[in-house]
Amino acid sequence: MDDIGKIRKNIYLPDLDTGQKRQIDVLWEMESKGHKLSMLIDAKFYKDKIDVKDVESVYGLAQSVGVNKSVIVACNGWTEPAKTKADRLGMNLSLFTMEEALDEIEPDKYLS
Repeated sequence: MDDIGKIRKNIYLPDLDTGQKRQIDVLWEMESKGHKLSMLIDAKFYKDKIDVKDVESVYGLAQSVGVNKSVIVACNGWTEPAKTKADRLGMNLSLFTMEEALDEIEPDKYLS
């Protein structure tokens, strides 16, 4: 995956304020035109829709570990207030089935 940057799954990064290790589902790091960019992708496989509290939690995590962008993948959707909050914070919300989310993370999972 060199052409799209470096993708790391289930990693730990230090919190910039406390030094405590924070778990990251997926971290995508890339470089474009001399600028380093990083994107945190957090999967929410909840029974219910995610709400504002979930959006704020992921946004806070992204700020705490110093990434540029955060994305939430929610298999059961989100509330309208969660979408409003995500939009205001510049976050992306994506709705995927479990299978679609796995395809995004590991598209060749069935190839041996």
